[in-house]
Amino acid sequence: MTTSFVVALALAACNVPTSSTGTSSSNPDYLRDACRLANDRCTRCHPLDRVLQARLAAPQWRDYVHRMRLMPGSGIQPAEEPAIIDCLAYRSPGETGLAVLAREAGR
Repeated sequence: MTTSFVVALALAACNVPTSSTGTSSSNPDYLRDACRLANDRCTRCHPLDRVLQARLAAPQWRDYVHRMRLMPGSGIQPAEEPAIIDCLAYRSPGETGLAVLAREAGR
């Protein structure tokens, strides 16, 4: 599987629309970068399908990513947690995404 295909698949899973070049004109760069990071880190331990099928609320993603960071081999650095959580929360269904995280953080 090519890297560009995996990245495009991860971005699609994050609901980040992509063009044929893998870019998006309607979403912030940080979300694209966050989803690339999430793809890289999450697939070190899990098949991509497992991550894409998880439907957690934003606060649950925070706990889950923190727990995964503590696992040997995850490669998730403490400073990377917020970006990974933002990506996963962004693709969460309903009123559980970034709006909830922003309210909780006072952003």
